[in-house]
Amino acid sequence: MRIINSDEKNINHLINILSCVSFLSFLFIIFHHTFLIFSFTEGWYSSWASTNTFSELYSSGFPFPPIYITFYKLVLNLIDFFSIDRYFGLRIVGGFISLINLWIIFRIAKNLGSKTNFSLLISSCSLIIFSSMEAFVIYDYTPFLGIIISSLALIITEKERKIYFLRINLFPYLRNIFTSLLLIALIGSKQSAIPIAILFILVYGLTRRKKLERINFLSTILLFLVLYILYFVNNIGYEQFLDIYTNAEYKGGADKIIKRLPKILVSSSLKLNPGLLFRIVRESIIFLIVFLPVGITSLNIFKIFKSKRYLLIILISSFLTVFGLFLIPQATNDMTAIVRTIRESGVGFLIFSILLGLSTFIFYPSLENYKKKLILLLLTFLSSIILTNVMSGGTGAFDSFLIIPVFAILIYKLIDELKIYENSDQLIKTKKIIFSIFGRVFNFHDYKNFEYLFKKAYFIIIKILKLLFSGIIACISFAGMADIYAKGYTWWGMVEKSDNAFLFDKLIFFKKPTRNKIPGSFFMSYDQRMYTDRSLQIINNYSNSNNILAFPNIPYFYEASSKDSFAGTPLNWIDVTSSKSSEMQKNEWNQNKPEIIIFNFMHSDVYNIQARAFSNEKLGEHSFKYINSNILDEIINGKYIILDSYLASDTGYGLFTLVRKDIFEKNNSKSNIDYSKKQFDIIKTKLEINADILKKGFPYSTIVCMDKNENYAKELHLDLFKKNNIDCKNSSRVNLSDKKLFKDEYSFNMIEKKTIEISERNNLYIESLKDNEFANNVVVFTYLFSLFNY
Repeated sequence: MRIINSDEKNINHLINILSCVSFLSFLFIIFHHTFLIFSFTEGWYSSWASTNTFSELYSSGFPFPPIYITFYKLVLNLIDFFSIDRYFGLRIVGGFISLINLWIIFRIAKNLGSKTNFSLLISSCSLIIFSSMEAFVIYDYTPFLGIIISSLALIITEKERKIYFLRINLFPYLRNIFTSLLLIALIGSKQSAIPIAILFILVYGLTRRKKLERINFLSTILLFLVLYILYFVNNIGYEQFLDIYTNAEYKGGADKIIKRLPKILVSSSLKLNPGLLFRIVRESIIFLIVFLPVGITSLNIFKIFKSKRYLLIILISSFLTVFGLFLIPQATNDMTAIVRTIRESGVGFLIFSILLGLSTFIFYPSLENYKKKLILLLLTFLSSIILTNVMSGGTGAFDSFLIIPVFAILIYKLIDELKIYENSDQLIKTKKIIFSIFGRVFNFHDYKNFEYLFKKAYFIIIKILKLLFSGIIACISFAGMADIYAKGYTWWGMVEKSDNAFLFDKLIFFKKPTRNKIPGSFFMSYDQRMYTDRSLQIINNYSNSNNILAFPNIPYFYEASSKDSFAGTPLNWIDVTSSKSSEMQKNEWNQNKPEIIIFNFMHSDVYNIQARAFSNEKLGEHSFKYINSNILDEIINGKYIILDSYLASDTGYGLFTLVRKDIFEKNNSKSNIDYSKKQFDIIKTKLEINADILKKGFPYSTIVCMDKNENYAKELHLDLFKKNNIDCKNSSRVNLSDKKLFKDEYSFNMIEKKTIEISERNNLYIESLKDNEFANNVVVFTYLFSLFNY
């Protein structure tokens, strides 16, 4: 059985399977984002969408232009009309948008001269890379913008069509109207997309053959722009509307954006380096080793059935390949780490694509001239997309998810063009030199057989290159999918993973409904549902006012509890919340602290990194960092009582439900009046023990593992250790003979003595927990406080 032969159909068959593997990986990702993951950081737009007027919306600190929120409101109204769970409806809409986006990119690839199988392969791969970005929510504004940008790219590449009415071709007019609406939707959803819109107008104008077409297009876009401005200025107010497009202070200010531009461009360019390419090729070869036996077996089955059931065989082969790769994770072990680098290498891909695009006029003789021009025009348009991400401090999926298809098509076409050069003068001269050398060495002069072998080898090399390149793309697709399933939803240390209990959770959902009606409950894990249910009970029991604080990035709880956001602003995230809203929040905090806080405990690095990137020193400390510090101080000092907590599965981030001290005491018996003092003493004692252990060089796991040997809170601790990969067998008091656990400057005798002292204090701490009703939550808080470097 030959793996590769001269039959072009055999290679196409293998590429068909690879394309289907990429497509299946994309479908698995849609399923993952739609059904398997829920994060409490969802609902950014839901709270804002509840406002009645645009004036109220922008008074609450909404930072974006109004188009996406308008679309979001329309979708929610439709979902509510049919009485569907909002998150279910939004996810279905998001999945539908993803599928349309796939078809659009597929069409772009076809328009650039790519074959059907390769177009499906690369369009699936590009959207997998796009979907692997951090904090990806399938119904969020990011996919919404993605489909707009893809549609504009399609318009650049799409051929002229004819739609006649009364002998008038309406297509140019309809296309201009549709294009204008897309441009308004683009700049009306994200203000940093203005460079994309401007460059598109320039590129699109250059492609119009007649002056009248250009005038018609510019007139149409101008008309829609004027209508957009007049309508929303009337609803929002002139100053507020102007502020949306001129004020960049929430991103750190225009000076910071300009300063970080060169560094970001250089960093993105350098990520696409020879070392990365070598790793990609190496992983792809391993991928193909797993793939080829399946592909060749199905190839032989295909020969038995001839043309019958071809698509079925392709599908079965693809499923076998996917599951085979899951069983052999080493096949894409390193590629999962590479996917993020690929996503952030947009500048490098753009540079190489432009060079390849220019070279098409020299090295791509079979490619039509209009397609060569289309490629260059499309690359010009895509270059503007990079600028949209600079505002947010980096490059990412927007750079790469359209550039990668163009780059891949150019490489694949270049491999295809090698066939043409088989009869080129340069190759004929090379052959003559090789034949002459071999003739002298082996003393023969009949080159016919040797020339046949040379030609055969030449075409086999081309086929191997095509298969290898297709394998690289399929490998990236599978690895991207595997990476998404492995990491779940991630954003600044917050991680939610599918715990492989999807069916069990759904059975629990139907058999044991929660006391409260919880939005998005079907998509939650059991622990998420229970925590939400308990928190809603606490809010109902303790909150007398109409607002709570969900800090800093979890507005979901405003929607779940039907409460207003604290200080009228649903988010405290630094590059989203304006300085005006920040000051309102700080003033409200200082004057009237919220009765209930749902607090997302995040690593101190998150606040430090974000503050360095986006804070404006002239405007003072942002509420993002100010309120976080205040909340921690208030908890430690007993001003807020920790009534409940949630620790995310397999990760270290947690949520806490806090009640203000006076509200807690008012709603509890006299026996609990001094509870805040008890909590203060417990937290203070534990933090001192933690600090002492860390100061003396003990590993952090020792801090928590000391508690494990006691009986109190046993269930919590076992769960805590299991989910955070803490192995107490190698770090607790029972294993102090291992000197490597501690710093070298301490002798073993000193360590043993100090450990005993700490253990005695730890025992006193444990005793103090026995009468603490909410001991488990206090343990989680002190655990995270030390772990997160506060």
